[in-house]
Amino acid sequence: MDGDTLFGLADLGFGSPELGCFSLSELTSVRLPFGMSIERDLLFEAAFPLSVYAEAARQAGSIVESKHLIRAAAAALRERR
Repeated sequence: MDGDTLFGLADLGFGSPELGCFSLSELTSVRLPFGMSIERDLLFEAAFPLSVYAEAARQAGSIVESKHLIRAAAAALRERR
């Protein structure tokens, strides 16, 4: 609502990705090596609910893009219901 607070999945590199609130202005102010920065992808469309990506990240210990791991996480969540 404030235009700066985001809710999502983050991985700070400690092997325990987590869901939480983040400041867009803080993220965009980070300067990475080689002049890179963090950007918001306005065109991103999720294929699964955030809970599935979070489960896949918890299982893998980091945020993953592997469709195989994400589908396995989706199946695991369905089995728990």
